[in-house]
Amino acid sequence: MNQADLDVFRDNIRLKKAFLKLNLDIVPVMEFMPYHLDIENRRLAALLAFVEKYQECQSRKIMELIGKPFPPIFPGISPESDWHRFKLWLDGAPVREKLRTLLPENFQPIPPNQVTDANAEKALGVLNEALEEIGYGFDLWRGIPPKVMYQYLWDSLEEVFELDEEGGWVLDGCNGYCPDCFQRPWCETGTTSHWPEDEKAGKMNLPDILSPYVSASPNSLDILRRYKEEDFEDMGDRDQDSGYVPDPLNRGLYERQNYNWEDEGDLPF
Repeated sequence: MNQADLDVFRDNIRLKKAFLKLNLDIVPVMEFMPYHLDIENRRLAALLAFVEKYQECQSRKIMELIGKPFPPIFPGISPESDWHRFKLWLDGAPVREKLRTLLPENFQPIPPNQVTDANAEKALGVLNEALEEIGYGFDLWRGIPPKVMYQYLWDSLEEVFELDEEGGWVLDGCNGYCPDCFQRPWCETGTTSHWPEDEKAGKMNLPDILSPYVSASPNSLDILRRYKEEDFEDMGDRDQDSGYVPDPLNRGLYERQNYNWEDEGDLPF
């Protein structure tokens, strides 16, 4: 290790010890970069300076007036959220929790194995109302069976969310991986995206939870292949100079719209 690297390493240790002296665990609010300690040190130094100044003035307003309006914590979400989580962190409180723990203690949603097609819509409404009370909502594609949507919300209760004073999270059910997505038959991106899993299945790959409601026909694979070919033609060849590689398989993923199929005959399954 050369002297420059050694200095960076020592500085990293010094900064982390400074937080220990303040009795602050930096893990919940820091994104570490062990292979780029110089960048990590700048982040640690910025957070340490912010903490020391805030502990001195104890005022968000003053911090804004002296040019430090945003706590440099990770992940940064919004000014209000960042300040809320920053203050929780200074007090030694969690900055993220499982969604289930945020619901009232006396609220007990029905387990999915007790939900039927007959009572699913009612159970979904009860759970949705409870989530709205704590500032959470969901925005899923229309046409999805209520029982399937309920299973998704139930599973989401075990997910960990960054805390916000007023909630504000919207559950959209999309992780970018279409072959295992319960929304795929109703989603524009899902029904026009070609994946290796589709080739392996010989048709549009759908998760097992949808088997009681929809199934894909073999000709769905040909339709997806055509979409892939059209996308490659539209996107063009790779630009060797820029290094840009088009991603036609996931086009529209961040341009989601509330699209409804007018005719079931249009569905590729």
